[in-house]
Order: sequence, then C-alpha cells, then structure tokens
Amino acid sequence: MATFDLQKKLIYVSLGTVFNNKTEIYGIILDAFRENDENLTMVISTGENVFNRLTETRFIPPNVHLVKSAPQIDLLRRASLFITHSGMNSTSESVHFGVPMICIPIAADQPLVANRITNDLGLGIMFDKDSINSKELSRAIEKILNDKS
Repeated sequence: MATFDLQKKLIYVSLGTVFNNKTEIYGIILDAFRENDENLTMVISTGENVFNRLTETRFIPPNVHLVKSAPQIDLLRRASLFITHSGMNSTSESVHFGVPMICIPIAADQPLVANRITNDLGLGIMFDKDSINSKELSRAIEKILNDKS
C-alpha cells in the first residue's frame, strides 16, 4: 500500500466486492475528485476487473491510488470521507470510526442501509446510482469535508 501525505485529507472509495462492476460510477467519482483534489488524497479499491478496465481507459491523477484491494479498517481509521455502496459491513465499520459517508447503493439491502445512514441518522449524503453526476458529487464531497457536523 502506498504512503500518504498526512497533511492531506483522505477519501476512501469502495463499492464492495459483489456488485462493484459499475465502471461508470468510478469514472464519475474520478471526475468529481478532479474538481476537489488540491489538498486531498483518494484511495479507490476496485477489485480486479474494474481495476484493469479503469487503468486501460482513464487517466488516474497522481494523488489517486487505484488498488485492487485495500486494508479497509486501516484506511477508515485515517479517512475524512468514505464513498461507499452502503453494504452492511462497510457501513458499520465507517460508523465505528466516525467517518461520514457518501452512499451510492447498488443492489440488495444497500438502498435501505443508505437511507437509514443518510436520512435517519444524518451521517452522510446518498446518491442514486443511475442519476449520479460528477458536479453534484463534487459539491457533496466539498460539503462533507468542510462541514464539522
């Protein structure tokens, strides 16, 4: 795992291990990050198939660390923001470490978990996987990183 500039805020991205083949969502995340990347580092854990497709088709900025898998607990201990699919394990770990979330539920119980986290508990912002865009995501990243509540 790469080392990180500890002066920069860390954004960790993982869309899970089962329904994580949404290459277009990773592209939107990369585009949104480009608009907010001055004092940030991002780690994107993709799984092998998406990793290969992204590295073949997209420019990955130097402060983005694209990896096939990552030590999620270690990254959440340090993260300022977690962009997640809202799987129960990932969500529980993020809550445990007090990391606010941007939830992009893909399938199964993820929409219910994301709704609970964002609407009931106020621990993040939720996006629909089919209508998410980089401008709105960029604004949400900025809001979460700059809002202490």
